Amino acid sequence: MDGRRRGWLLRGRRIGLVLLAAVMLAGSAGNMRGEAEEGEGYGEEAWQYLTQMTERFPNRTAGSEAKHSAGQWIADEMAAMGYQVEAMPFEQGGFSFVNYIATKPGYGDGIVYVGAHYDSVDTTGTDDNASGVAAVMEVARQVAGDEMEQTLKFCFFDGEESTLTGIGYAGSCYYTTVKKEEASRAVCYINVDCVAAGDRLFAYGGVYGENGELLRREGYDWANQAAAQLGVSLNTLPESVEMFETPTRITGSDQHYFNAAWGIPYVYFEASRWCEADGSGGNEQTNQTCWYQTADERLSSTGGRVMHMAAFDDLAVLEEYFPGRIRAHLADTTAVITHMLRNPELRFQKWEAPEPEPGEGAAAESEPADPQTDIREETKGTAETADGEAGTSGETRDWNMFSWTLLPWKKTGMDFITFSILQNPIL
Repeated sequence: MDGRRRGWLLRGRRIGLVLLAAVMLAGSAGNMRGEAEEGEGYGEEAWQYLTQMTERFPNRTAGSEAKHSAGQWIADEMAAMGYQVEAMPFEQGGFSFVNYIATKPGYGDGIVYVGAHYDSVDTTGTDDNASGVAAVMEVARQVAGDEMEQTLKFCFFDGEESTLTGIGYAGSCYYTTVKKEEASRAVCYINVDCVAAGDRLFAYGGVYGENGELLRREGYDWANQAAAQLGVSLNTLPESVEMFETPTRITGSDQHYFNAAWGIPYVYFEASRWCEADGSGGNEQTNQTCWYQTADERLSSTGGRVMHMAAFDDLAVLEEYFPGRIRAHLADTTAVITHMLRNPELRFQKWEAPEPEPGEGAAAESEPADPQTDIREETKGTAETADGEAGTSGETRDWNMFSWTLLPWKKTGMDFITFSILQNPIL
């Protein structure tokens, strides 16, 4: 072998070793960010959005300048990405609110909604819900240059925390009322709320019909199939949680009205804990039978709840208590939703959550369902059969006068709250 050939071989080996080391380093860095493997840097932009929102606009309460400024900042950022941004102001209960809707037209007829509320209670609102807003904004940036079949509407809702106005989730209630003509084109609503602090990342979806079958499940299937392809663990609500029938979560955030009023599939991303497989965990402070968001003993006084707790829903505190968790959850959430939007066919592949092994608690690892299982035919025409259009108490609803009972409502300190919504009160 001549010297020149030996030199080329040695140089090739060195280059190969350098490339191998770079790949290994990138993989290690990806694991530190989260479980998602598709692409690089998922969650980094969301982290920047979250820190800006938390530091510049804390305490985004009804009527506050911080909330007004936060909404305008979101609108400006989305417009800078190239989105058409619509401001939707409305009045409710003596307060002024503004929804911001950023639209990316698709070449087909369907519409997919990705939403988060940007208001807060009297905290910095890091977990609830700068985390959801940040994740949605990064997803919007990820897909800004993609060609999409479905039109995408990124919804930043105001008034989700509007306990003072007498109506929950005011922004999404307003939207689904005044935009009801969109319901026939609506494919799915993807909701992101409180994905920073909880121990595990969950995805909820669907509603049970009269015969016990899970309807409107496409959003839940879609999210879990995407997560499985990326190697991300999405948890399913434990059977031991009595307030919701797993895997559903028909209330608790802005997905409520898309399910109750429009009757469309939804998926709700949240970081939480709930409880262990045997139902243990939690205390009277949580107003439920299981831990709410974390089993960390430092939050035992709140029953493991971060949201609405000024001492804990704070970026510096959460970073001290759970170093790296926020970045990891943001990385996984943004990666999964981005993968969903880029692979819409996954929503037709039925997902079956595996049974947790003894001792695993609620955090069973997920395995993909048979990719050949297609649910388009079995769910066709079944939306109208869901119990009471909302899976709540069987009430009927029309657009001129409707009454829903929300039980429970996560944003109160009481055990349960019920209220009625009559005569389109926000119009």
